[in-house]
Amino acid sequence: MDQTLIIALSVLAGIGTVVMSPVLIVRLVLQHREKLIAMRHRQEGAPGIVEEVAALRREVADLRDTTTKFDMTFDASIDKLEERVDRMEDARRTATMSATPAEETVSVLRRG
Repeated sequence: MDQTLIIALSVLAGIGTVVMSPVLIVRLVLQHREKLIAMRHRQEGAPGIVEEVAALRREVADLRDTTTKFDMTFDASIDKLEERVDRMEDARRTATMSATPAEETVSVLRRG
């Protein structure tokens, strides 16, 4: 029973890592791109740098919002999983308590 919970949480953590990794990589790429554009425009003295930097900031803000949504969804999934495991454990305890000693012995023997 405890192994099931550990496996389920490990799977969810793995999914979270897979989902979050591309988001973090995109964020790093956008930050790098912003620095390159700023350096290029500093050298050229080009107009419009403020607009480009503002656009990049909006992209990063949108990416941050998406990351937050994924994080909230992941947390909700973990909460649901924990509730389900708790219900299963409660049902097992109730079944064990309500079983007669003979039924409990048969159950143990069947499990081997």
